[in-house]
Amino acid sequence: MKHWFSGLVSLIALLVGLQPIHAQVLKTITQCDYQHISKAIAVGGGILLDCEGKIQIWANKPLTITSNTSIAPIDGNKVTFEALKGRAFVVNQGVSFILENMRL
Repeated sequence: MKHWFSGLVSLIALLVGLQPIHAQVLKTITQCDYQHISKAIAVGGGILLDCEGKIQIWANKPLTITSNTSIAPIDGNKVTFEALKGRAFVVNQGVSFILENMRL
């Protein structure tokens, strides 16, 4: 009976488009600059910022989010993404992007 029920739940989740939950790998960035954040964003997942300051993003080089990504400073650090003459981020369709406790 349990196998039948779990199979039904899996089928319903598949039909409504829910994705299975996987453990999220966290990366820690210690230098708040475009080069380091862009490399981490290219991989996606959880990104912790162990630094302070402004991350400047030029209009011709917005950060493209291609997989589910979350970014948060740690230990009360103050980090700002500053878009210079354009948008800072391009988020692909169907992808979630979360910024926590940060300024844009």
